[in-house]
Amino acid sequence: MSKIFLKKIGKNIQKLRLDRGYSQEKMAEKLGISRNAFGMIERGEINTSIGRINQIYKIFNIDIIKLFDNIEV
Repeated sequence: MSKIFLKKIGKNIQKLRLDRGYSQEKMAEKLGISRNAFGMIERGEINTSIGRINQIYKIFNIDIIKLFDNIEV
C-alpha cells in the first residue's frame, strides 16, 4: 500500500474527527485502541484493517466513500 495513499486516508479521517469535535483520545476509546495507534492511523504510518475502517465510518455515521474523498488510486 502506498504511503501517500495511507497519508491521504489519514488526513480525511483527521478532518472528519475534527469536524465532529472528537479528540484522538475519544476516537481511540471508541475503537478500542490506544491514542498512539489512532494517531498513527491519522498520520498514515500504519496500514489499518478494513475492519477498523468499518468501525471508523460507523462512528462518524457517514457513507464509507467519504473516507476516500480526494484520493486518486
